[in-house]
Amino acid sequence: MSQSIQIHQENLFSSQLEAASRFRPEEKAGKWGERVRQIQEQFRREFENARTGAGRRHLKKVLRGWTLPWIDLEMPESVTLPDVFDAEGVLVAENRIIQEVIRVAEAVRREKTEVWVNLGIGGSDLTTQALVWSTISSQHNYLPRALRAGASEIHFIGNDFSPEKVSDLLVSLEERGVLAKTKFNVISKSGNTQETLAAFLIIREFLAKKLNIPVKETGRFFVATTGCNEKSKLFALNARAPFFAMLPVPDGTGGRFSAFSPVGLLALAVTANETLGESPRSRVEEAMKGIKDAIRDMFSTPASDERNPVFQPALNHVIAEYEKKKSLLILIVYDPMLKQVGELAQQLYCESVQKFGQGMDFISIVGSEKMHSIWNGAAEGTGAQRDLVLFVGTQKTSPKRDPVIPKGSGISGEEIESMEGNRLSEVQSASMEGVMRDAANRGILNYALVLPERNVREVSRFIYLFQSIVAAEGKLRGLEKETFSDGTYKDFTYLQDGVEGYKIQTRQILKSKV
Repeated sequence: MSQSIQIHQENLFSSQLEAASRFRPEEKAGKWGERVRQIQEQFRREFENARTGAGRRHLKKVLRGWTLPWIDLEMPESVTLPDVFDAEGVLVAENRIIQEVIRVAEAVRREKTEVWVNLGIGGSDLTTQALVWSTISSQHNYLPRALRAGASEIHFIGNDFSPEKVSDLLVSLEERGVLAKTKFNVISKSGNTQETLAAFLIIREFLAKKLNIPVKETGRFFVATTGCNEKSKLFALNARAPFFAMLPVPDGTGGRFSAFSPVGLLALAVTANETLGESPRSRVEEAMKGIKDAIRDMFSTPASDERNPVFQPALNHVIAEYEKKKSLLILIVYDPMLKQVGELAQQLYCESVQKFGQGMDFISIVGSEKMHSIWNGAAEGTGAQRDLVLFVGTQKTSPKRDPVIPKGSGISGEEIESMEGNRLSEVQSASMEGVMRDAANRGILNYALVLPERNVREVSRFIYLFQSIVAAEGKLRGLEKETFSDGTYKDFTYLQDGVEGYKIQTRQILKSKV
């Protein structure tokens, strides 16, 4: 079993803080503590009940795929949960949806696909970016194919209406002679997401023109990840002109909770680097291990235990807002390779928690990159009055990718001399600790979550952990608003109605131009 994600909360109780801002142990043990204990027990029961068909149906209807997004209720073998709390147990070894993800990834690689392009927006974009960019080389797309060892280049479009991004990518693919060696994964549960489908239609037309083939024959260049029913336009299109493959977005799974469904797992599998001993299967299996680690993190200690990395953060956020009157939650990702993980966390929080006038404003930044801009404004501005800061770091880095700053540079001054002889990761960790100390000295509430290291297993673990924090926080805030006679309920944590307004207005504006 891997080491737990560590939570450091001492700066919430620091004597440097004003009495009104400082956390008190009795606040976590009072009404909020009792409520979070009840939520932990509710989640435990729902996980354990998922061993039965009725329990799985409850999870899908109530929790909307946060817990087990790969479940297909029509497949009894789609989830094996008796050993979900067992460190050595296998979570989804016989899951047909997961096996299909691996099969498609292997087929993509057998075709020696040079370029993989993800088309999606929101969770259909950020979940994949978070899993992929944090687990491959920062220079992945610039490496020769031999050093990528079977992995394609990877690009992301269809997440906005930028004409240049689509056009420039297509021209680049054509000029480099790799257009016919490119696969495009179109991700849209409904199959009619405007940003994504606009890019898809342009790409399809471009392929037909440049490769001199009928549009209906371009399907072999596309994978569709969508709702597998007639409601999806992509599902219907596949019936007329089949895609290279089609994978499901499971019912009940919201986009921002879809990382561990085919939405996020396919690109994770496609980018396996064989020189590192990876394969599509091994990367998917490592992600599943990370989920199991996070589930154990959630339940291995009581919710009231200061070491619990799920329920303690949920408590911190609610107490900071309601008791300490904080209005801004700043997530500082102190490992730049986790930048997209921070952006996914931002989407999870904003779309899930900020409802009915609740929830702090949330921004995600990269340290120490933004210390000279956004953080300076917070530190020198009203940070002590309004901010709660969550730092996310990593404990260690592979020595092969962690250079030592040479000694004896001859450059005088404490700034340089203090770094010489240290690995860059050690300086990065010291910088994060330094910002945390300085924040506490300035009276700014802050705490930290630290991953043992950054790899597929630990990144997956953190993403699932943050999904769980959001799920717990939604219940603490009372976002469970409607209960039905069959014991199910509507939990608004998993809904995202706020994005519908701009879509409606966009359609109306475009119709008026016809």
